[in-house]
Amino acid sequence: MRSYQSLLHELIGLIYETADDPELWPTLLAGLAEAVEDASQDPMAGVLPFEPVTQQAALMGGTNVTRLISPPRQHQNEDELVQQLIPHFQRALRINHRLAEDRQQRAHAMGILEHLPLGVILVDDNAVVRTANQPAWEIMANTPALRVHENHLTAATHSDTLALRKLIQQVAHQPEGEPQVLTLSHQPALSLLVIPNGQENGGYSCTLFIAPPERRPHVSQTLLKSLFGLSPAEARLTRLLVAGESLDAAAGQLNISPHTARAQLKAIFAKTGTNRQPQLVQRVLTSPAMFVPETATDTAPGNTDNPRPLARKGFLRLACGRSLHYAEYGDPAGDPVFFFHSIVGSHRQIHPDPRQTDALGIRWIVPDRPGYGESDPHPNRTLTDWAEDIRQLADHLQLDRYYLAGYSAGGAHAAACARHHPERVIRLALISTMAPFNSLSALAGMPPTNRMLMGMARYTPGLLNPFMRLLIQGLVRNPQQITNRHIELWPEADREAMAQPGVREFMVDVFHQAIRQGPDAIVAEQIMLARPWGFDPAEIETETHIWHGDADIHVPFGMLEPVTRIPRHTLYAIPGMGHYLLLAHWRKIFETLTA
Repeated sequence: MRSYQSLLHELIGLIYETADDPELWPTLLAGLAEAVEDASQDPMAGVLPFEPVTQQAALMGGTNVTRLISPPRQHQNEDELVQQLIPHFQRALRINHRLAEDRQQRAHAMGILEHLPLGVILVDDNAVVRTANQPAWEIMANTPALRVHENHLTAATHSDTLALRKLIQQVAHQPEGEPQVLTLSHQPALSLLVIPNGQENGGYSCTLFIAPPERRPHVSQTLLKSLFGLSPAEARLTRLLVAGESLDAAAGQLNISPHTARAQLKAIFAKTGTNRQPQLVQRVLTSPAMFVPETATDTAPGNTDNPRPLARKGFLRLACGRSLHYAEYGDPAGDPVFFFHSIVGSHRQIHPDPRQTDALGIRWIVPDRPGYGESDPHPNRTLTDWAEDIRQLADHLQLDRYYLAGYSAGGAHAAACARHHPERVIRLALISTMAPFNSLSALAGMPPTNRMLMGMARYTPGLLNPFMRLLIQGLVRNPQQITNRHIELWPEADREAMAQPGVREFMVDVFHQAIRQGPDAIVAEQIMLARPWGFDPAEIETETHIWHGDADIHVPFGMLEPVTRIPRHTLYAIPGMGHYLLLAHWRKIFETLTA
């Protein structure tokens, strides 16, 4: 058994290594949890016993460390451990801050790449993916020709994979060489442009540009109107012409006569300074209209040139001035269900198989919570604030009555809406839901790392933000590797769910959207959920379905007692299922909800 000093030295070394390599964060967190448990001899008692205010002051670097620890609450060894580690955390966080400044410059460059209508993938000379923009992930999710397997860029066939990796090696090691093009053999064909990046930090890398097969050029209708002064009708016609339609075919799609189309085209020529259709296409394709993300107007159901059946997106300007982003899936005329994502989710967190969302006759409305995805942040928000946001969104969508469903942390938000607006909620579903807790003893059954994070959120929120930044940096850099470490602890049912085709890629896509604005929203939400909710679940009047796996380790079954106080509840305890029962029981959950 390791001695106290041996464990302490090991943790100090890990603290500094984690400052440079965020992928070591799970190992450090597990070590901290083990150390605190060993020190206190009670894994549920006295975790992180220091005051939030003085701990935040410590992070500013100007407070004497010996004064940071509040009076002993459990065991002297535990206090000594924390006291000896805090100054090392301070120094490591300062190191990490300097390194983060360099990474931030790269993040700004990636932010620009997100607006390109092409997929962009950065790989090293061994085809290991360093980073990729959102269009690249979407292309790979929708064509089997190219994918990321164990963090390596891989093609659908062995021969294509060999050709791809050979070309990457060749281009990466010729920094002054010419860009190369490779067309993969899998149908529909996918072409890649590979350009060298040169040598960096002793290694070679290159950048791949990819476009989805059979994709028509996307042009922002909104920006066409702004750039060229086109009317809405003229902008719609221009988009179809740029996409390759003939004038007669475009007129047919828009349900206008050829004469009207010719009159509109004449006006379009005048406003764009062109006089022939090829000139018009060239003018638009070289304009900023090609580099703006899709808007709700551009992807409305009536637009037949939408390249794939993605969500119907929308924005609502709330009374306070914030913008709330939401996405809709399924049947626009179906039963309305507000679905609230997990703490690392976003508006994309719907079932990854479109057949599961299209077959039930349900209209799913999935909003990004404040600071997530494309919704504006809301500092110091509460669950009650979220209930008011949803009331305004329901008014905007002209929904007097609707169903609510919340998954994991989304369950707390759904419960708040049902509590504050019972007259509008038909029925409530809480799926693998978080529940309020009064002490860390309620978290029995959680992995030590999860308990440590909840302990930080409850008692030392000042430490949580920099720690979560390290964790998220590691997830972004190597999501598969870190996920693999945690999957080993999951129940068999969760591991099987993750092994389904496309599920991991789907979860990475959801997560990337969640942290689109950075990790602050995740940190704020974790702190909020570790504190009292502001209402008692027993006050909820709505009929409620509680779906929970009895093998869930993320939210252990024993945590559910507070939500089982809801008077009109039915508990669906699923034997052997873990936190991801949503994937396996999606149809049953929502058929029961809307029955």
